[in-house]
Amino acid sequence: MPRTKDPREYKFVDTETKHHNAKRITDEEWQRQRETMLDIYINQNKTLDMTIEEMKSVHGFTATRRQYIHILDKWEKRKYNKDKNAGALPSGPSRKQAPRYGLRPSTPEDDISEENFLSSAYTDSPGLQTPTEALWVHRTSFPQAVGSADDPLADGRLHLESWHQAADILFACGDGKSAFRLYMDIPVGPESPSPNLIACARAAQTPEQAKEVRQLLQEKADELCSLETREDEENPSGGVLLLDLLLPCLFSWDEDEDRHGSTQVIETQIKDILCDQPRGMLKPITHRGPKLDVPLYQHLSYAFKLWNDRTGEDLVSIQADELLDQFVAQQRASADEVGCLILCLQWCHEVLVSKPRVPEEIRVPFATRIRSPEAVYQVIFTLWYAWVKCMLPSASTSSPPGSPPYLVSHLFRAWATDAQPQLGISPAELLVSVIHVIMAEAAQATGRFGIAGDVLDAARNAAESLIAESPEYVVRCFLNQVREDGNRRMSPTPGGFPGIGGPAGIFPRFRTFISRVLQVELPNDDVSLFPLSGR
Repeated sequence: MPRTKDPREYKFVDTETKHHNAKRITDEEWQRQRETMLDIYINQNKTLDMTIEEMKSVHGFTATRRQYIHILDKWEKRKYNKDKNAGALPSGPSRKQAPRYGLRPSTPEDDISEENFLSSAYTDSPGLQTPTEALWVHRTSFPQAVGSADDPLADGRLHLESWHQAADILFACGDGKSAFRLYMDIPVGPESPSPNLIACARAAQTPEQAKEVRQLLQEKADELCSLETREDEENPSGGVLLLDLLLPCLFSWDEDEDRHGSTQVIETQIKDILCDQPRGMLKPITHRGPKLDVPLYQHLSYAFKLWNDRTGEDLVSIQADELLDQFVAQQRASADEVGCLILCLQWCHEVLVSKPRVPEEIRVPFATRIRSPEAVYQVIFTLWYAWVKCMLPSASTSSPPGSPPYLVSHLFRAWATDAQPQLGISPAELLVSVIHVIMAEAAQATGRFGIAGDVLDAARNAAESLIAESPEYVVRCFLNQVREDGNRRMSPTPGGFPGIGGPAGIFPRFRTFISRVLQVELPNDDVSLFPLSGR
């Protein structure tokens, strides 16, 4: 039987040069361009992206961003070199000093505001040894904060937690373009100068970003292949299979890419993960990752969608529901083993019952149509602000056991801690996915026109209805929703949705609020949102 394709066998194509594999630049060529490049980058004090653009448009020199980073580090000219700045405060994108979780004395009078917000969503999370997390390695170009005398890296870790959480929130809420830039610059370990390629590939939202991830996959093929060994030579492991399935997603973003070659990549992947006999059956997937691998399921579903859409024929006799049944049957996906999903649903219900208020800055204009993006964002912003309040020390110390604030805080810590080990996704992505399930249920309850007197009341009633269902039913609704969300996220949408993400839309105000709450500077890119389930 054919085995899963080795990432080293892929043909990566640079869409600008049309050459297989990205253009290699010799040391001699770099030396010829060195004086001009450093004059722009150092003397004129321009950013790396501005330097790349000027070198290309004015001087006719083309190289990838990754190649620029490599040569600048080699020359020790990178502005935010880790070793050079180890003893100084970081410059560029940065954040203010924030106290560590649990160390700040709390009082009942504490104000629930962004100044008190602590950015460690993952403080209590256990260490994970999964294929996805193994790709989160250090990136030397990221500015480091100064540590304390007891723990020199403590402040740096707190700094990175804020960046990582900001990237997770933006990605979950639809702004993959900005999340990509953050993921590309987030260091997680000191071993190797590579970003989390899975996070970057899932967030990529432009042809340029997709091409950049393909280049990284090419450069790191040997390292990625060594992260996981196959216990069964005939059957793919979950981590390697997910890496294989990234390619169809990345190829789909390139309008200039050879469609025939792209379709061949998809066909190869599908054939490699299906049994020859009986047809339409998934091979057993060697399982060592999350109990229910949501990213793998999304990319598996999208690969089948791409193939069927592009060929106009059903290559394999397998439908989405059949694929879901087969995949779930192979996963450790009982309701008990993915309990964070049910706990998150219960937490959403408890928050909505309390009728929370949000700051004026992120308040969404009154919406009555459940299926409108404004209604979805109204619920997202409301529950995310409740998340902020649960992160405060006062949330767990100033309220007696049994009171609603204590219950909300307790449920939050339970599902937020287990999201990654149980589902392979961030707490932010789990929360937004559960909100999509709630809004889909609310849309069904409001009938054909989807009109609700109050969106938050409709969402609360929908959450209550879902809690009354069996856990198995909720898991199936969740998987159906993440499949649809994944297909929307990975389908190119030129221009995004300016009515929501444009300067006058509601999302830029939310980005500004996130930036101030987490005390990080977000990328200045134009927001290009992929559609949420409410559209």
